[in-house]
Amino acid sequence: MDEFEYGAFERSMRGQFQEFNHPRFELPDRRYVLGSTSLHDLAQPDWPYRSGLGWALGDLDGIMPQLIWPADQTWCLSIEVDAPYTVIAGPRELIRDLLAIPGVEGHAIREPRYK
Repeated sequence: MDEFEYGAFERSMRGQFQEFNHPRFELPDRRYVLGSTSLHDLAQPDWPYRSGLGWALGDLDGIMPQLIWPADQTWCLSIEVDAPYTVIAGPRELIRDLLAIPGVEGHAIREPRYK
């Protein structure tokens, strides 16, 4: 499982929308550009500059993925831009295994019941 999809919030740190050659999708109050990458590439320090997401050498104003999920869509990692935490949604077994890792601080939460 080396291929990942991502959604990157479509605003720069200066609050400006940028133009990208990526597909888009929207959630309430959020507009994202979509892309794909490999785990190997995403882990490289120069990935933001090669991603096409508005980064330039010496400029820290590009956007980064806030949503990351594998191609099989079995889980999703969400980095909410307005919150001090990261959410990982997935099967109970995955969450149990993550919470068992020494040094990981986390809490299992129930799926919300929407009306």
